[in-house]
Amino acid sequence: MIPVVKLDSRTLRTVVKALHRGDLRCVVGPEIGEDAAVIDIRGLKNLAIHSDPITGAESMIGTLSVIVPSNDVACEGAEPRWLSVCMMLPENYPEDRILDICRQIREACDRYGIDVIGGHTEYAPSLSRPIIVSTCMGPCVKPLSKRRISEGDLIVLARSPGIEASIIIITDLRDRLGDIDENVIRRVREYINDLSVIDLARAVRVYAVAMHDPTEGGIMQALYELAKASMRDVEMWLSEVRVRYEIAEVCRRVGVDPLRALSSGSLLVVVDKGEVEHVLDILRRMTGGEAAVIGMVRALSQDPSLYVLDRKGGDVICRVCEDVPDQIMSIL
Repeated sequence: MIPVVKLDSRTLRTVVKALHRGDLRCVVGPEIGEDAAVIDIRGLKNLAIHSDPITGAESMIGTLSVIVPSNDVACEGAEPRWLSVCMMLPENYPEDRILDICRQIREACDRYGIDVIGGHTEYAPSLSRPIIVSTCMGPCVKPLSKRRISEGDLIVLARSPGIEASIIIITDLRDRLGDIDENVIRRVREYINDLSVIDLARAVRVYAVAMHDPTEGGIMQALYELAKASMRDVEMWLSEVRVRYEIAEVCRRVGVDPLRALSSGSLLVVVDKGEVEHVLDILRRMTGGEAAVIGMVRALSQDPSLYVLDRKGGDVICRVCEDVPDQIMSIL
């Protein structure tokens, strides 16, 4: 049996104080001795809920534990509001590092209007690095579902693929980048401000058929998931996918394809043809022009698949009919 030890009361009290913002709907919040959080949900028609583990990116684990699950909640057409955080730590993990994780969580929550309402913290001696599993919740007036996707719908990509992967590379794999230009590192470090898609999703949710947040496996996996969820085929037009120079450069140096790597910060929006120009206009204004139609939904031919074409109406480069392994997770 693996021994597990809770944080001592003093450290735990410091953690709780660092995290909780005090949302008025939170009737019972994170307190020592309380068994669960309680939220006042009067007046809420729907509640979107999503959990995600952060297992590989130690340097930014606190920030990602907020952004990754909140992106998914936002993609369902909801407003991310509450977060429950389960933090598993290696034995004798330094208190200053614990507080740094808490600082990252609090700063991300403050930025996006999210409140930590509960969770759990403990030492797990079998671990060599921290693991955080976060559950984000938020009210939703009009839920979006991939089941609404129809043949002929267009797929818009906002922001470059590989944003999350590139940040992890420069923070956790810096020694593998060799003599890379420090300006590239500096630019990629600034991409942390692009990891959240909450604002983008909020701006276009009333026009979207569905939205999806590419994470493990990158946009290739995300598009394949759209095909599976909608029971249709999906085309991706490679000529329309733009990867930022800095992302391409850091990924190249560690042998990673940015289209097949962690891509939090990118947003896929499925839209009806009649709404696509409006959605593009909104997203381009918000991203400095970084939005384009990169594919479309088509009738099912056999099993739901992603067909990668060199360009619209062009040749098929490959067919994806099974999950795409993430190339960053495989080398961390």
